[in-house]
Amino acid sequence: MAKRSIIATEAGIRKAKRVFQHTGWTQVEFAMEVGLSTRQPIWKFFSGRPVERAVFIDICFRLDLDWEEIAGIGQYAIGRGSNASGKDDYSNEAAIHPWLRICEPT
Repeated sequence: MAKRSIIATEAGIRKAKRVFQHTGWTQVEFAMEVGLSTRQPIWKFFSGRPVERAVFIDICFRLDLDWEEIAGIGQYAIGRGSNASGKDDYSNEAAIHPWLRICEPT
């Protein structure tokens, strides 16, 4: 079964980079902190490439960041609501778009 990957948004990458710079770690040291044997997933994360979901969440956890905010999902991407008539409102497709950042591995 394929594992799901997540891509950080541009704003999420900027925020994560600011926090990472304050740690003083190299990418290799940070990979060890996250429990990885290589820095490749760290590089992918900061380069806006797909990262395995569990690793993405661990990276955000070690940086004390909300992974859903960094990925642009969850409460940060309200997709569907009801309008005044009580019918479903799909007019805000821009809010649904961040969900497309979750992708299958390449």
